[in-house]
Amino acid sequence: MSNLIKYRNDLDGLRAIAILPVILFHQGYNFVSGGYVGVDIFFVLSGYLISLIIIKEIKENSFKFSNFFLRRIRRLLPMALTIYTFCLFVFLFIYPNIYFQKILNAILASSFFSSNILFWQQGGYFTSHVLELNPLLHTWSLSVEEQFYFLFPIFLLLLFKITSSIKLQLLLIIALILCSISLAIIYAPSDVSYAAFYLLPPRLYELGVGSLLAFIIYQFPDHSLRKLKYLKELGLVLILYSVFMFDENTSFPSYNALVPVLGAGLIIFSNRNIGFANWILNQKQIVFIGLISYSLYLWHWPLIVIQNWIFSTETAFFVPILTLLISFIFSILTYRYIETPTRNKNLFSNKKLLQIIFSLFSLLLITTLLLKYVGNNYIVDRDGSINHQFIAAIEPEPNRASCTNKMKQQGELEYCEMSSKSPTNKKIFVWGDSHGSALMPAFDNFNNSYDIKYSNNTGCPPIQNVERNNGRTNCKGYNDKIIQHLLDSDYNLVIIVGAFNNYLNWGLINTLEDTKSDDSLTERLKRNINNLHSRFEEKSIKFLFISQPPRFTKSVPLEYLRVKTLGLDYEQQTISLAEYNHQTSDFFSIIPTKWQKLVFRPIQLYCPKNTCISQKDNHLLYKDSHHITNDFAKEVGVELEIFLSNILDSQRDEHEN
Repeated sequence: MSNLIKYRNDLDGLRAIAILPVILFHQGYNFVSGGYVGVDIFFVLSGYLISLIIIKEIKENSFKFSNFFLRRIRRLLPMALTIYTFCLFVFLFIYPNIYFQKILNAILASSFFSSNILFWQQGGYFTSHVLELNPLLHTWSLSVEEQFYFLFPIFLLLLFKITSSIKLQLLLIIALILCSISLAIIYAPSDVSYAAFYLLPPRLYELGVGSLLAFIIYQFPDHSLRKLKYLKELGLVLILYSVFMFDENTSFPSYNALVPVLGAGLIIFSNRNIGFANWILNQKQIVFIGLISYSLYLWHWPLIVIQNWIFSTETAFFVPILTLLISFIFSILTYRYIETPTRNKNLFSNKKLLQIIFSLFSLLLITTLLLKYVGNNYIVDRDGSINHQFIAAIEPEPNRASCTNKMKQQGELEYCEMSSKSPTNKKIFVWGDSHGSALMPAFDNFNNSYDIKYSNNTGCPPIQNVERNNGRTNCKGYNDKIIQHLLDSDYNLVIIVGAFNNYLNWGLINTLEDTKSDDSLTERLKRNINNLHSRFEEKSIKFLFISQPPRFTKSVPLEYLRVKTLGLDYEQQTISLAEYNHQTSDFFSIIPTKWQKLVFRPIQLYCPKNTCISQKDNHLLYKDSHHITNDFAKEVGVELEIFLSNILDSQRDEHEN
């Protein structure tokens, strides 16, 4: 049985196949759109190697938790502490306190193997700019593994104690895996929750597949199935398929993670040492990358974050290459001078290693807690003016927590109200997405004259029979309920506010209706709008579109914060009016000609003198690259109220005539 845990070159080769797509994906190379699946390959490998050792020791009555965790400490903590310390002292000098504090929180969470829970609470892996700025985001996977290391040995001990039947043991492991897969599918990451992405229960099946392989290989080490041809080749194909064909819109982990997981599993299961895949996995260069893969995984992301912060995401082509080169150099050095020595019991006895790690860990925690208290404003942004501008820009709209976020978190349609201060017959409904929510401060003064009810569902275009292409949000279900509510009520005006430029420019939406194959998306959307608003006309409901504001290349407040924090001269982002017209051209193409007079677009505010601005009178006008700030929304509201008065007055005149 000792041969089962002997070193296998091909498994280090598999580590290389896992780490390379990860670092290329994180560096922004689009050709590896599914490069994030490398983490799932690591999960399978970890589940296999750890479980094989545990099963062997349990069977030999030699398993001890103390020995098990000492091995984990030697393997993981020296490098982890190195990266935590590096991030703390580097970002102390280059990050504003608002983001430096998030790094400190991540250090504390990572130190206690719970950073996955922290990041789960902060947003999506692919969608949150806050997380993209955190150099310790990648530690979520280490926390998942550590939680697995704490719990799974207990499961195996109980399993072997409950029954000695190999079949029953096998069935119970499979049952655990199936439960985890079910959770991964049910809670597949959506705009509501990313629990399936970050938390252990939905991820357990990936580690569990590795454990299942360990159990099978331990019990049947020389089974003929392990000698089948092309197992490794098939496994490699499955991995490469997921690396190149998956992307950020792939529901993950869900059942999709089974593709790279099974691919890794086939390579692990096979003991055939010939063939093309085996030749690749045993190449010296590939094996060496696998050997340094842990250091490389820990180093690459902080260095990429530093690169993006200092040079921005738009930089010369050689900068990302240089960053990757530095990642490899640092990884080789730390593998040689930190990882390898600390694993050597002759150099570091258990007692000596624990003393060193405890001392360094204590010093790190004390420093982190101290900086949590004092911050780093004494180094960066001493007068707080930069932070003040940034915070003022990103301030959530007043209704965000009570209405928009509540609906998103609970997954239930929410109608919110801004009741008028005096009796009125003018009732308005605002139907929008996140842009509708951002615009709500525009209506602050409207409640002197109007009753306003609104429902803003972020990410859902306010139009009938339309879904997001990624299918993460049930837009049709929400929108059908809103449309029925509008038809059943007596609103004078419906205001439709959506990020239609984004949806159309980026190809994010499609219609759900049955249609002829030669109908373009534009024609289908135009027909949807005609049909819906004909129904509104039958109910004497006026409607109004509000065009999306100009969209800039980068987040306006974040770019301001980055540039000013680094002590550089800030020049506001601008685009030409011609570029803004180009952004809106797709939107106007879906609005029937007879309705285009009902599109509100305050050009004079957005683009004075034919240039669209992101800053005015030293105040930032955008929360990110396309959502306007609360103060700017109030400016828009002044113009909107005049526009509304004209529409409602015309409605009154038509009624009197």
